[in-house]
Amino acid sequence: MTPYNPQWTEEDNKRFAEQLLELKEEIAPYKNTLVIDGYDVVLLEDVIDGHIDFYYVFHHSKNGRYESSVVGGFIPLKGRINENDYNSLARIWNINYEPKTPDQLKEAMDIINRVE
Repeated sequence: MTPYNPQWTEEDNKRFAEQLLELKEEIAPYKNTLVIDGYDVVLLEDVIDGHIDFYYVFHHSKNGRYESSVVGGFIPLKGRINENDYNSLARIWNINYEPKTPDQLKEAMDIINRVE
């Protein structure tokens, strides 16, 4: 979906859309991998348009999905730490994911199957 704010000029909307595309390209190698957000190991799902800012979409194993401004950044883990250590983190993340409803259980299986 192309971001659009009717209060902005066409040029501003175009620039905003281009920035979102650039951010999506930047996160592509880390999408659906574990990263550090603040002090938490989380799954990076996407980057989205928040109409006035961009937000990373993270998934915490216990607290679920949340958005965080791109200003805060994240620290990638895959390819940055030893592969065995990364795989251990992914295994622990998967074990700690706590679905609470049937829909969340289905979502959990989807997430667990895609965490690299």
